[in-house]
Amino acid sequence: MYKIETYAVMPKQHIEDALSTYTAEHFSNYPEICYTNIKNQEVILDLYHNEDIDPRHMDVCIHIKYNDVDILGYNVNGLNLWEDITTSLENLVENTSSNILFGIEPIKLVLEDLGKNSLVFKVVDEFTLKPMYSHILKRDEFIREILKAGIEYYTALVNYNFPRRERIVEKINRLNALEHELI
Repeated sequence: MYKIETYAVMPKQHIEDALSTYTAEHFSNYPEICYTNIKNQEVILDLYHNEDIDPRHMDVCIHIKYNDVDILGYNVNGLNLWEDITTSLENLVENTSSNILFGIEPIKLVLEDLGKNSLVFKVVDEFTLKPMYSHILKRDEFIREILKAGIEYYTALVNYNFPRRERIVEKINRLNALEHELI
């Protein structure tokens, strides 16, 4: 069973105040300090009103867990990751694979349709070419769950009355359309 949660990255000062320093390792080791769930309306709106987050370029972490296995962990975060996942899924409509930059870090998101309801999901460090995450997943189940989580993310942004509502709704519509095209 999948559990997919989207988290906003907390401001650097918040992390430094809580942990005395700010390092990349903190995101994996202290996710409860470094992130807040996008569903946490009070905190998200407070961050927005204090200009600590920009909904047009949201720095997020998408934590994907299947049973007890991390498919995508807390150590990967970046700008507009849901846009990148959507683009990758759109690429699968036209091709049997997708290989795109994931966020702004030198990381690639690789999806490859293996047929027989199997999908390769990889996150690869672009410099070392070593996979950070590599899994073969049940294609249709994963796609259903990832689309549902993306729609939940964008719906939360709509509910928070963030600017550019039309663009956010358009992203929800793109994800809804992908379900019909991919499954």
